[in-house]
Amino acid sequence: MSGEAEAGADDGVLARRFTSLAVVLGGLAVAVAVVLWWSSDAQRTPPEAPDGTRAVAVKVGSAASERYVGKASCLECHPGECAAFSRSGHARTLRPAAKAAIANWLDGRTVKDPERPEVSWTYHLRDGQLGVDRSERGKTESFPIEFSFGSGTVGYTFVTTMKSGPGAAPIGLEHRLSYMKAGEKLAITPGQNAGTSSQFGTRILPYGRLLDEARLLSCFDCHVTTGSSEGRGRLDTATMIPNVTCERCHGPAGAHVEAARRGGSEEELRLSMGPDRDSPTKQLADCGECHRSSERIETAVDPDNLAIVRFQPVGLAESACFQKGQSGLRCTSCHDAHAKVSRDTASYEAVCIDCHRSGSRVKTLCPVSPAKGCLDCHMPRVRLTPEFTFTDHWIRVRAKASRTAHEP
Repeated sequence: MSGEAEAGADDGVLARRFTSLAVVLGGLAVAVAVVLWWSSDAQRTPPEAPDGTRAVAVKVGSAASERYVGKASCLECHPGECAAFSRSGHARTLRPAAKAAIANWLDGRTVKDPERPEVSWTYHLRDGQLGVDRSERGKTESFPIEFSFGSGTVGYTFVTTMKSGPGAAPIGLEHRLSYMKAGEKLAITPGQNAGTSSQFGTRILPYGRLLDEARLLSCFDCHVTTGSSEGRGRLDTATMIPNVTCERCHGPAGAHVEAARRGGSEEELRLSMGPDRDSPTKQLADCGECHRSSERIETAVDPDNLAIVRFQPVGLAESACFQKGQSGLRCTSCHDAHAKVSRDTASYEAVCIDCHRSGSRVKTLCPVSPAKGCLDCHMPRVRLTPEFTFTDHWIRVRAKASRTAHEP
């Protein structure tokens, strides 16, 4: 069989796995299909606290230091950080779709496919489960929507996982339409537009993008604290800890909490990970695991390539201000990882001015505007699409034409 024929055959097998879940709209058939899907072990979502954080401890190994204890334990000693975190995007990166705020907005809504006017999509919230019907030329197929990805700051993308049988590796469906906050609309999920090539480990089909096990895990890995009771590197939606909680950045806190409760030593209280203790280069790499480091880059590292603004760690690493970490500039110099992303431009510019006025090697003040306006020239906001605007973290002087042409 040729490679093309093999790919076609694989497409058929994968498509059948999903279309076997899709049924012609109507009464009992839909209800039975949805019940069977959601009652399977592979599809049950974990119990969660109101903010989406699992309240139960998850043991990753036999040692207490490898035990996840949840945000409630952190709250005992760190109420301020926990309160700030609860308002952050990190606290709501993943939800069961039916429990997401967007579910009620979607319920009963019908939209035409932006690229295929003969296709319509109708969303429904029934018996606590969210689903979507795809209708084309009199034929309707129904698909369950399992998870909502994203904090809602930009929007939400919907993903459904499945297994072809007991013990099989999970695969996923990234649904064709996503919710975009800009314009409050449903639009084609980025990367699924007409003419877009399928990335490695994915296949674009009429109802969405199929994700193989590795790509599915990659998606979840940036939206959870741990993907399974066995730790990161594996996905089990029944035991994962959703959202990027304290222990994603600081490490499992079982031993730390135990030591704190009995008044342990400073050494016993030390967590296995700590972004504030890391070098600037190490912190940049840690944040870049999800915020698109050079290892995940999909475009050329070129100052004239506007797409680079999506890769904040890459841009920052190329900046003279960063100087391979020698200046001390790091992500947390400007961003509080516990809090909602600030929109206060003056607070960011204060960091720039403080560094350039300090006794560090970077002493030069801007000759054009030494006290304000740093971001407008050196870190402008760039609009890549009508829905997506990013701050350019490649700190440099940009041509005015380049700036103004892409300001939001």
